[in-house]
Amino acid sequence: MSQLGLDEKIAALRRFTRFFSQRLGPLEAGPAGSSYSATEVRVLSELAVYDHRTVTALSRSLGLDAGYLSRVIRRLETTGVVSKSSDSSDSRQQPLSLTADGRAEVRTLEQIATTRYASLVRTLPPHIHAPLLDAMERIESAFGADVPARDAAPWLLRPHRVGDLSVVTQRLIASAAEEFELAGAYETVMLGVAAHLLERFNAEDDCAWIAEREGAPVGSVVVRRVGETTAELTLLHVESRARGIGIGRRLIAEAVDFATRAGYHTMELELFDVMKTARLLLHAAGFRHAGEVPDTRFGRSVQMQTWRLVLRDAD
Repeated sequence: MSQLGLDEKIAALRRFTRFFSQRLGPLEAGPAGSSYSATEVRVLSELAVYDHRTVTALSRSLGLDAGYLSRVIRRLETTGVVSKSSDSSDSRQQPLSLTADGRAEVRTLEQIATTRYASLVRTLPPHIHAPLLDAMERIESAFGADVPARDAAPWLLRPHRVGDLSVVTQRLIASAAEEFELAGAYETVMLGVAAHLLERFNAEDDCAWIAEREGAPVGSVVVRRVGETTAELTLLHVESRARGIGIGRRLIAEAVDFATRAGYHTMELELFDVMKTARLLLHAAGFRHAGEVPDTRFGRSVQMQTWRLVLRDAD
């Protein structure tokens, strides 16, 4: 976009605006056969959030001409869903409020809009939800909107349960394909790791932790024995929507703590050079790069790196 001229940038903005209006605009409209226009629905929704707004304030927040908006308000008053205070002789400065009927209408309109948006969201692959929200927030911020921070829902760490390893392995495979373009035999390799764990899991030598948020797994880590005094850290993964709140660091810390208590001397894991965030987290936890080899099995040329943490010196 930065290489485009002004005319091309304007055309791109107009194309996006047309698409947005055609695709998403109708979601906010009233139900089929509704007596309310799209503008009237916007006014009612605004008053549901900001009660006692004046016509002047509504005009600014909605970007509507004050004269046109006054006519819209008069019709809403006539239908009994909006009332105007008589505190000022200037009608544009008289605070507006929803009546009881108006609040009931807004609840109905909100339910309809929520159902429509839910239907739209269900058509989108889950892995693009978080990037899509991020992109929308960047657009709002770029045009001066005060975008509230999305609250980070609480999360917990727990031992794995039946079905967890299958779920997190599938998500790890999908994320590797989306983020790092790893394909080919990668799925086969990771499914083999999970199958081996399920067949030979021993609670004394192995552990698996699941990070859970809003009732769903969003991260994982597994420790398994690969030698008399060596443990492997594997299936380390955090969903993109749950990153940046400490889950990855905590998973690694729990894995290291278990391996130390289990008496291992060293812990190792293999990952690719393109996994920069994971490498930073591992380095911060004390792991060090111990070697790498080229790997072309997974649809692109990468370096398979070994990272190692010394837990205690050999006797």
